[in-house]
Amino acid sequence: MGRSSDQSQGSAGRRVGQALLAAAAGAGLWACSAVFDFKECETAEDCLGGAACDTGVCQVTVARGAIQRDTRWTADQVHVLDGIVFVTDGATLTVEPGAQVLGQRGSALIVTAGATLDAVGTADAPVVFTSAQPAGTRAPGDWGGVALLGRARVNRSAPHLEGLAASDQTAFGGDDDAGSCGRLRYARIEFAGQERARDDELNGLTLAGCGAGTIVEQVQVHRASDDGVQIVGGTVGLRQIVISRAGDDGLDWEAGWRGQAQFVVVQQDRTGDHAVEGDNDPADPEAQPRSRPTVSNLTVIGSRDAPAGVGLFLSGGTAGEILNAVVVGPAVGIDVENGALPPGPPEAPRSTVRQLIGGDLDPASEGLRLQAVQLFDVGPDGQTGFPQEPRPAGADDPAWTQTDDDGFDEARHFLSEGGGVTVGEDPELARPYSLSAPDLRPLRRLVGATLPAGRGLDEAARYRGAFDAQAASGSDWTAGWTAYPAD
Repeated sequence: MGRSSDQSQGSAGRRVGQALLAAAAGAGLWACSAVFDFKECETAEDCLGGAACDTGVCQVTVARGAIQRDTRWTADQVHVLDGIVFVTDGATLTVEPGAQVLGQRGSALIVTAGATLDAVGTADAPVVFTSAQPAGTRAPGDWGGVALLGRARVNRSAPHLEGLAASDQTAFGGDDDAGSCGRLRYARIEFAGQERARDDELNGLTLAGCGAGTIVEQVQVHRASDDGVQIVGGTVGLRQIVISRAGDDGLDWEAGWRGQAQFVVVQQDRTGDHAVEGDNDPADPEAQPRSRPTVSNLTVIGSRDAPAGVGLFLSGGTAGEILNAVVVGPAVGIDVENGALPPGPPEAPRSTVRQLIGGDLDPASEGLRLQAVQLFDVGPDGQTGFPQEPRPAGADDPAWTQTDDDGFDEARHFLSEGGGVTVGEDPELARPYSLSAPDLRPLRRLVGATLPAGRGLDEAARYRGAFDAQAASGSDWTAGWTAYPAD
């Protein structure tokens, strides 16, 4: 197993960190990076984040401003982000296996459209992006996280990255759906996210306008203060993703995402909101291209201490498919909302509801489908799974209510024949509610649906959830490179 980012730091390491900040501020550096040497070390454990100790000197690289040419960050040094660091001008930032990147307060790593990040670790030596605060004092929002910007299509005009001022460096989107924002594999992003204003914040990992050539695999986002992974348009695909204890939503998509995600874990604690939130555009639900991802082999764990938590929240006109999923523990399993309603008769199903039920009624529906989704221990009685909504007085048909989802009854739809959802069957996960050492493999195989061909999915994964059973071939693909530190 690679060196953990939450290893203890000695007093000498803290002195090095303080010296680092003083030196960086005093030097007034605006170049892409500079190497500083510090004494006071006997071993790497004495250095900030475990940097190399070379004849009593800690090796630390400080990055600030813009990275404008190809740059490599090695594993024998610790790399510190001082402020917002932009990778620009088509440059590639390469981060070696086992490298540690520490974010100071107010920092973030932004890879601009046309530039790329190549951060490829291994199961034994993951790349770790984490807080520069000493272990034991780290908290969500210590730094701003990682954002990859690309030139694939989104359904907004002149889009810019939320959480930062609009500029050429924060712009994304275009017409290159096959393009690449780079590679992120065997990597952790910890204690990230920062809020500039309500609904205007950086997340743990943001993928904005990234095309299908982008590789995001074996990535954990842990304890982000806002969303864990936010996808804004584009066609990027995800595989073997762990999102643990996000402060808001776990996996969040919007603005026309048309990629795929397979083998995804979202674990919420009492601070979280929606484990999965899928949107097209709440303000313009019919915006094109419409969000229509394929999400398969999904395991969602909610918190019994979060009474408002939702497992799958589908809103704003999103289409797409959620297949072979297990949802355990949230207060609400599935909730559907429409977003803004376009003109039309009030009895007509619109927006998100139309994607669910309007395929045969309206050619504008591109389809939203759930299949082989298993809810367990959901709702106040563990058996409900859906919002409890008031029905209008004198209503003849109990399927329709007066709510923000245009009168749509989730339970009636999803539990009907062909609705694709079951409630109450125990998936027998090993340790679903452990926050420090979760094991989400089922004790028996949960047979799922056949996955669609031609979507870039592992079609052999005909089981529900992110893991096959322990008794079968259910190896734990999270072993070795994930970590769940509280602080």
